[in-house]
Amino acid sequence: MIPRILIFDFDGTLADTMPQLVDALIDMVGDRLGGDEHQRREQVMHLLQLSPREMFQAFAERTGWQVSQLQSKAMAMTACLPTRLFPEVPAVLNSFKQSSCLIVISSNNPDDSFANRLARAGLTNMYDLALGTDSGKGITKEDHPRVAAERLGVLPEVLAATGVFVGDLPGDMQLARKAGLLAIGRLTGANADSLMAAGAQHAITDLTELEPLLNSLD
Repeated sequence: MIPRILIFDFDGTLADTMPQLVDALIDMVGDRLGGDEHQRREQVMHLLQLSPREMFQAFAERTGWQVSQLQSKAMAMTACLPTRLFPEVPAVLNSFKQSSCLIVISSNNPDDSFANRLARAGLTNMYDLALGTDSGKGITKEDHPRVAAERLGVLPEVLAATGVFVGDLPGDMQLARKAGLLAIGRLTGANADSLMAAGAQHAITDLTELEPLLNSLD
């Protein structure tokens, strides 16, 4: 029997860090966006709804920086974000591990430091694969379903048949649907409509709802 493959976004899905991420982005690019603090926050929140490639391109157009500059700055910024998990996460991941699921954690964090960030969050030995971004190799979060299949040694069609992507942003849902994965949105505030519009097939309010949902779909 082929095990279920679960791909979790990190920031905003496993880690309760989205407010800090938005604040850090405003600190990084706010003076180049124009407008008052509220307008800058609205702009950043809007851009976070885009796919990773579209987001970086939009930030580049608004800031005047090259995409490569933005990626480098963003990678350094995300590596320094706090690692506070949502309280249910350790028990949920442990339950899936006990059920022989394969667990992948996906992030825009730089690939070479992401495992250290997960260790600081207390997630060592609770996942099978951690995937960050690598601008030198041209790997962004949108490539993670393909990279996950390659590194887990499964065919793309097997990943599509067994894979689930859980995320809190529309871009997560878009990349999941593009890869043929079951797209499940984590609700954090008023993001339900944007997640469903981006292709979420189901939505959950916290991760304790995930296992019963998946069992009901089997």
